[in-house]
Amino acid sequence: SAGTGAGHGIREFADDEVALRLGQERSQAARDLATAVMLDAPCTRTAASLAAGRLDLSRAALIAAATIGLAREQAVAVEARVLPGAAARSPRLLRRDLQRAVIEVDPSGADARHRRARADRRVGGGPCSDGMAELWARITAYDWAVIGTALTAAARGAKAAGDPRTMD
Repeated sequence: SAGTGAGHGIREFADDEVALRLGQERSQAARDLATAVMLDAPCTRTAASLAAGRLDLSRAALIAAATIGLAREQAVAVEARVLPGAAARSPRLLRRDLQRAVIEVDPSGADARHRRARADRRVGGGPCSDGMAELWARITAYDWAVIGTALTAAARGAKAAGDPRTMD
C-alpha cells in the first residue's frame, strides 16, 4: 500500500506498521497518524488543549481532520475560530462549525476540496454479530439525497404494509 505517505508527512507504509503493532485496521491507523501529524503542526493549540485536558481526543481529531489539505495559515485560522468553544460543542455541531470556518477561511478552495472528497467516495461494510452486517458509504450529498429518499419511501411502504419496525 502507498499508506498515508508523503501527503501527510508520514513515511510510506507507516499506517501499515502502526496497524500491525496496535492490532488496528489500516484505515484507523492512517486516520490516527494523520491526526497526530496535524496536531503536531499546524494545530498546536488544539494539541495543547488536548494535553491540558480541556479538549477530548474525538474533538481534537475533528479539528485536525478539518484542516487537512489547507495551507498552514488557513489551518491555524480555522483552529482559532473553533477552538475556543470546541469543548462545549457536540461533535455534530463542531463538525458544522468546522465546515463553516473552512469555507470562511478558504472560500476559493471549496470546489477543489469537493473534487478531492468526491474522488475519495467509497462504500464498505462487513459482518456484525447475530447474523447481521453493517453498510456504510462516503458519497456526495446529492447521492445521499437520492438514496435517502428511496430508503424513506421503502420504509414508509413497509410501514403501510404492516411492518412493526420503526422508520429507522
